[in-house]
Amino acid sequence: MAALSAMQMDTLVSEAEAAKSKERKRNALVLLLRYLHDNGYADSASGLQHESSVSLEQFDAADNVTLEKIFLDVEEHHISAFGHAPKLFRRVGAALEMEGSGGGGSGGGGVQGGGF
Repeated sequence: MAALSAMQMDTLVSEAEAAKSKERKRNALVLLLRYLHDNGYADSASGLQHESSVSLEQFDAADNVTLEKIFLDVEEHHISAFGHAPKLFRRVGAALEMEGSGGGGSGGGGVQGGGF
């Protein structure tokens, strides 16, 4: 009987984790849709809505939440915890070829925020 109860509990936990993961993905889509819409990327927003079946008519970001604010919060937390800004993306392509060619340097491939 205890084994059955443990299995039921494991199933409930797995279902709750799957539901939370699905909710996180939807939340990310909603924030991205709002960002695209607010910054004039209407065609991209429309395409994403079509592909994801998530629309700003169904869900929208809370008034005090934006994608940019989330990035700022992550950056501030990382700076306070580790003393430097997080590396959110890295260069690819030609920059990697130069790094791998033995031209010296620190060998790090990351680029901190911005730099477009």
